[in-house]
Amino acid sequence: MDLIWREALRSAGPVVPDAFDLLDWATRLGEHGGVLRDCASLIQGFPAASARPVSVAWTVDVARASLLELARGRTLSLRERSEPTFSGRPDSPMGIGPGIPARTPPADPAELAARLVRLLGSAEPDAPALADAVEDALELARRLPMLDYRRSADASPRRLAAVIATAALADFASDVRDLALPPFGSPELLWQSARLDRHGLGPWFRNVPNIIRDSNDLFDLARMAAVDGDEDSWSAWVGLLSRRLPKWLFLHVADDLADHGKTAALDAMVVRALARRPATIELATIFYLRDAALDIGAYDIAARAQAATVALRPGDILELEILGTIHAQNGDFVQARAILLQAQALAPLHTGIQARLETLGSPAFAPFRIARGFGSPDDRYETRLGLRGALPDYPRMVGQQIAAVEV
Repeated sequence: MDLIWREALRSAGPVVPDAFDLLDWATRLGEHGGVLRDCASLIQGFPAASARPVSVAWTVDVARASLLELARGRTLSLRERSEPTFSGRPDSPMGIGPGIPARTPPADPAELAARLVRLLGSAEPDAPALADAVEDALELARRLPMLDYRRSADASPRRLAAVIATAALADFASDVRDLALPPFGSPELLWQSARLDRHGLGPWFRNVPNIIRDSNDLFDLARMAAVDGDEDSWSAWVGLLSRRLPKWLFLHVADDLADHGKTAALDAMVVRALARRPATIELATIFYLRDAALDIGAYDIAARAQAATVALRPGDILELEILGTIHAQNGDFVQARAILLQAQALAPLHTGIQARLETLGSPAFAPFRIARGFGSPDDRYETRLGLRGALPDYPRMVGQQIAAVEV
């Protein structure tokens, strides 16, 4: 049976295992499976026992109460701090200058998993210790971006448990980074989110898809949490509440944001979609968000999504060409030239790249501009074109006139 399980793990194991997978594998790995139980606990969260009987509490009411409690006294913002606050620690991202040594990765995933379980399950939040533990787990994600536990299916039980736990911890940290760290997260928000009522929002907002019907419901929840209707805070809450949406609903929310020109919230959705290790990011979603940003002329957002695509497809000439063109349309000619030169070095005879380099920053670059998202639905594109004050260029035969109405 062990051989059959390992073969299934190698050939059909999930890219990102969930809590049920980890608990099942913990049993199979015997004495070495304790670390997987801890990882499963992190994914399931630590919800406090509900004070209200489920039979008399509607899920939506519980969710609203949980959200208001989470938002009380907390103003979220997508804006980075204008002035860095130096921590004095040489491994801090806000440290003392270039050349700072990187954080030392944790040597024992079992110790790190147990530490996170203890901190998130404690009665009171220990913000400094929790932030440090999350950074340790994020260091695993940074050091091992393409780690695939399935390649270690033939390893000894001890090593296999360690590899699975390392991947699970890296994925967990990447997933909750927006809750734990700036611009709008904090260790306190992470700790409180882990304890949300199962019958409301659920740990890590897992229950949100069960209480909303469409994007308007999600936007209403975000307005409820945003202080005084602040647009920046509302956008941040949209990003947080969308973290567990199924793909179809996630893209529907992004479409509606683009249709209404909500660029800050759309940017938060891009950040949400990229909140995974590169090995587990779904490119189709990134393409869709990039195209929505291109439709509304949000070139900085489109460039962020396209840069992630380039990182996932290194050496792809077309993706580099698209990224360089987006930067050029955004007026960032220095960055555009650097990217196009990188593409030219990979394909010296590519005439399209050479032409872009020769016309960069001049009116002659106009034919190379990307007018719309490559895969955007036509009806969505026309709506977004109207948002920018332009009319769609409907195709018509030679000599055919557009019908007009006298006013």
